[in-house]
Amino acid sequence: MRYKQDFVTNSSSTCFFFLFRGGKQGFFDALANHAEEFNLSHDHWDDELVTINVGHIVRELEPLLESKEINIIPIESLINDFRERIYNYQQYMDESEKEGRYSLNDLYQESIDAMSKMLHKTVSAAKSGLTHSLVVGFGDNDGEVSGRGVGTIMDYEGRDLNIDDHDLVIMTEQNR
Repeated sequence: MRYKQDFVTNSSSTCFFFLFRGGKQGFFDALANHAEEFNLSHDHWDDELVTINVGHIVRELEPLLESKEINIIPIESLINDFRERIYNYQQYMDESEKEGRYSLNDLYQESIDAMSKMLHKTVSAAKSGLTHSLVVGFGDNDGEVSGRGVGTIMDYEGRDLNIDDHDLVIMTEQNR
């Protein structure tokens, strides 16, 4: 899984957390049910307007799923990952305080708050019957799906997708 790392990089990407019912077909069906929301476009620096739709996204993700570069996992695994991340950030904050270093505590607290919101949303999705998750990074030059087209547009325009429905929930985390 791709998560925000504790180092500085000039690459950017947006990590998407897709929550849905069932396996691969359930995921693709949920995307198709929300196809209109995936009609996205972006003006590149060279003034070329590039557009994508749900079909472009599926064509990028399908081979990654087949090759196991990305994996659909039970939603409980994602819930455990979020809990572990919250715990780790709390440990970092506690260690900093013990050593009298407080400079990163605001950053740690922001991360704890963001992870707590994502954990809450994921637990709610599980209670509503969503069973699986897929975590994938989209970016201009970073992420499992990168480059001009789907990677860039999902990073720049898709990061604002707000789908919270009975068959699909999307959360994003920007890696800047």
